[in-house]
Amino acid sequence: MTRSNLEQSTTGGRCRPAVATTAAAALLSLAVLSGAPTPAEAWGSSSSSNMEYYSTSQRRSYLYESSKINIEYVGCAVGYTRVNGDEGGGGDEDGGGCLENSSEDGLSYWFMMSNCKRAQVVFNVFSGGGCSESTFQESVITRGGLSEFAATMSAYDSNTPITEDSTYNLPACEYDGDNGYYLNVGCGTNGMFTIERFSDQYCLSHVDTLYALDDVNSALKSLKSCHSASNGDPYSSLAAYLIPSGQTCTSADSRLCTNFAGYSTSGVPRRA
Repeated sequence: MTRSNLEQSTTGGRCRPAVATTAAAALLSLAVLSGAPTPAEAWGSSSSSNMEYYSTSQRRSYLYESSKINIEYVGCAVGYTRVNGDEGGGGDEDGGGCLENSSEDGLSYWFMMSNCKRAQVVFNVFSGGGCSESTFQESVITRGGLSEFAATMSAYDSNTPITEDSTYNLPACEYDGDNGYYLNVGCGTNGMFTIERFSDQYCLSHVDTLYALDDVNSALKSLKSCHSASNGDPYSSLAAYLIPSGQTCTSADSRLCTNFAGYSTSGVPRRA
């Protein structure tokens, strides 16, 4: 590719192919507005050692090879959700106020619908005993939010500090008739779970933080001390259900995520 076919990125000093069509320009603008990293930003430099972002299926053989798997709660981070649409969305669970799976609102609304972000749980995974750099496997961010995380913990962990009952009634982009706002679970700047207020029905226009979920945050704090997620059976343990329901995350996704071995982004260490 010649120099004339490249344009300089204003954020990272890297080069990206010039946008040649109106449609491509629109999609690029939407990606920037949504906060989604460009391929260059997500993968770091172009060297092969920095692009070893293995797929989930390739990386998770440890689930069936290790007799001891532990998790360590990190915090709340905003991430993509698998749940789309309260009305005809086709999701298995509540849509959480996300735009439904079919839309006639135009390209920008379609993009937000397909890339709906909600408050998620970030936790680290370790195998082989203990929680240290030598046993670290990956950081995982949930895709079903706090309520699904609590429900899974309740179902497969007899020692869970957080239960489904503690999160069942939390608002999922629900209208607060008294004040005219929409309420949703969110993330505070300190990585704690909060209740946030929005001015629109899809919880895209943020207004302010209403309050912190103190009881939930206190319960989750107990998971910061290397919590066991295995029971001797790799197919029926907490790890077998909790980890595959999320996705691997790195520092390119959230500052709370830790980079696994073979992945680096401009000098960010593998484990903070």
